[in-house]
Amino acid sequence: MTAQERLGSDERRRQIVEAAMPLFASKGFTATTTREIARSAGVSEALLYKYFPSKDHLFKELDSFCTPETSAISDGLASMGPSTATLVTAVYFMTRLMLRGQPGLEERTTLLKRLMAQSLLDDGQFARQFLEAKFVPYIPALELALKAAVQAGDVEPGTTPERALVVFAHHVPFSILLFGLPDRRPLSTGLSDGELLVETVRFVLRGLGLRREVIDEHFHPAAAAEWFEQAFAAVAAADFNPRPGEAE
Repeated sequence: MTAQERLGSDERRRQIVEAAMPLFASKGFTATTTREIARSAGVSEALLYKYFPSKDHLFKELDSFCTPETSAISDGLASMGPSTATLVTAVYFMTRLMLRGQPGLEERTTLLKRLMAQSLLDDGQFARQFLEAKFVPYIPALELALKAAVQAGDVEPGTTPERALVVFAHHVPFSILLFGLPDRRPLSTGLSDGELLVETVRFVLRGLGLRREVIDEHFHPAAAAEWFEQAFAAVAAADFNPRPGEAE
């Protein structure tokens, strides 16, 4: 029996996805061929089609492969109920995930960033699918949290609709992510990676309208970083509690 034959179904699918991801990230969905994917994975095209009948099926597998534990944490945050604290925690989680990636999967995160960039330059298919799976379902919860912050008097008056503000809150760190793709940033902020994360979170929260004193009250970078690391560790151990206050 050959090594190819000995691999189980899950291991085989993982092998193919791991081979496909850097190809999609460097060449884009359209330019990458199934022959190239099969060659990189060390399998025949026939075997590749057995697990993934088309490139579209393989493409859809990438979002769960890239960020396997994020949905559980996002679900947990959504279950906390609308409040200023929920909003601040969610913004930190989203920003940290985009700029730093999931703990232990940094290399995969880098490929994901490039894959998103290639998708936007191509037909946007992967970016659309990824956002529909990982971000769009949580927009209503973020809108409710923002409305709760407004009702609490924590947000300065404005006229921009909540949904637009929530989408802007996603686009700001994503834009910073794109500028970080080259080995050397085209335009330096003059900040360290840690400072960049903190200041991006503050910038997004201010953009959402949160008052400076409210941000100072609810956003504590060291505690937030500890919660982030503990959240992923707890999800992996099936013992996740979303409330950041219990992680401080």
